[in-house]
Parts: sequence; structure tokens; C-alpha cells
Amino acid sequence: MATGYWRIKVVGGVFQLQDHTPNATAREDLLLKVNTPNRHTVPEEETLLDTSTGVDAAAEQLIVSNAGYNYVLAQPWGNPLEITPSKVPSITTSTFPDGLYRFQVDYSFGGTTYSFDEYTLYLATIDTCISTKLDTYLASSCDKCKETQQLQTLQELVSLRTGAQLDVNAARYTAAERKVTLMSNICTGSSCTCICGCS
Repeated sequence: MATGYWRIKVVGGVFQLQDHTPNATAREDLLLKVNTPNRHTVPEEETLLDTSTGVDAAAEQLIVSNAGYNYVLAQPWGNPLEITPSKVPSITTSTFPDGLYRFQVDYSFGGTTYSFDEYTLYLATIDTCISTKLDTYLASSCDKCKETQQLQTLQELVSLRTGAQLDVNAARYTAAERKVTLMSNICTGSSCTCICGCS
């Protein structure tokens, strides 16, 4: 199995998987799977799209189109695979929750099967929290020395966010998820006001 090259972007709260495998040949037997936050074992992956049913190219494209994807198997560079919360059965909200996501795409062309398997952090709510807290801190007073608690909270959040990304880079996914929980707790005031003793 060869390695496929895709890029994951988030645009307007929607995951976009962009096919960058350097070959314009039509894709076949496309299989798209996702693991949502805290669901990273193989049995908990969700299949969002599967055209590997042994049908012809037109029937495969019909499966993709009927599933609500604008991705065109014969023009893989044209449109990304867009994944909205409504396409993922385990997501019951209108937006993706913060956390660690795993995307897997298997497909073939030219008689070779390709695989893409990538973990990515999605931290939209946490990033908004950090920005809001930073704006509040910067606007709070001319004497920043009196605002040490706000600064410490910001430092904790930024340190945890950096650490979570470092964990993902080093394939320490459980540690990354723990840091996401800590950041969420700090932002919401749930369970704690600092990283010490957060659960």
C-alpha cells in the first residue's frame, strides 16, 4: 500500500480534505473514515463514505454525490472532500466539538492502493477562549503587574495548546486529549480554575 497525500484544512467549521497526491488519474474504491474526539481505537472509527463495492466509475461517483460530497473522483484536484458535523453520526451538535480527530482515506488508481491516515487538533472554542482572555487582559489595566492571575491563565492555556500539538506530532494521542480536556476546563470554569487538580 502506498502513501496518499492529502491536506486537512478547516474552513468555517468544516473539515476540508484536499487530495494532493501528485497524479490526476481518476480515483477508485474510495473509503473515508473518521475517529472523533476520545474515539481513537479502530472499532470506534466511523465510515463516512465507501465506494469500494466493485461497481463501475459512474456508480462510484453516484455514491459520492448521493452522500452529499462535491468531490469528483475523475477530477481529484477540483473540490475537497468537505466533512460537516451532520455527516458524522457520532456528532450530535451543529458544530464539531474541540478535540483530536483522525481522518483515514483509502483509494486506488493505476492498480495501486493508497492510504492517508492523519490526526489533527480542532480547537475552535479553545482558540476563541484564548483570544477573548488575551483581549480582556490587554484591555484590563495600564498596570499589567496587577493582572497576574489573568496572565497565568493565558500562559497555562497557550502552554497546554502547544503541548497538545507536540503530543500529536509525536503520536501521543492520549496525552493530547488530556490537554484538550484541561484547556476546556480552564475556558469553561468546569472542574477547576487552573491546571492543578483538573480532571
